[in-house]
Amino acid sequence: AFSYVEQIGAEHDVKYPSCVIDSLAISGDSLNRIMGTCTFRGSGKRVTPSGVNFATQVGSSSDLHYFYNTQVGMHFESLGAMIGSLDYTCDYDNFSFAVRNGLNPEGGYRAGCGKYQVDEDSTSGAIRSELLFGQRDISLSFTVRLNTSSDEYEYLQTQSLLSGYVEMTGADITGAYKHKLKIELEKTAMEAITIAAEADNMVTLQINLR
Repeated sequence: AFSYVEQIGAEHDVKYPSCVIDSLAISGDSLNRIMGTCTFRGSGKRVTPSGVNFATQVGSSSDLHYFYNTQVGMHFESLGAMIGSLDYTCDYDNFSFAVRNGLNPEGGYRAGCGKYQVDEDSTSGAIRSELLFGQRDISLSFTVRLNTSSDEYEYLQTQSLLSGYVEMTGADITGAYKHKLKIELEKTAMEAITIAAEADNMVTLQINLR
């Protein structure tokens, strides 16, 4: 769990503790920055003032590092000997990754816990004492260009299983260390959809993993 803080000058200074992620999406397209969206829920607790000093407790926005779609690499493996490893470089176009945790917000209000907006004050309103995950849903889709005469294309048409990862490699931290984000998936079901045909037996495929 984490705390979410909002500050707008001296007029608005609020902290929402005990938050967890409901959904997270990361995507890359063209030559643009990697985009991310996140939704989350808290216990219902609202603390004002927050007690957080952005100048001393929160890093400067100048310290942020961005990933770009040009920094994305993909590596996948078939679960058999047919094609082995698949590494997408120049044939890669875009990707979209999403996680939905399926939270149960209404089930978090436990009468016996006695959790209130103001401690020990039942008239101040109940807050959640827990927030459990339901059925998680994870998906990844990406678009690549392939030759229709390749073993890889034939394998993808079988709607079989794949394991692998999407990796974003950013700027240097120090020495050989770089900013990096890696998304790994194991034994995921695959669906391949042809979305465009080009010359010389080349096609553009959208591959969905779940």
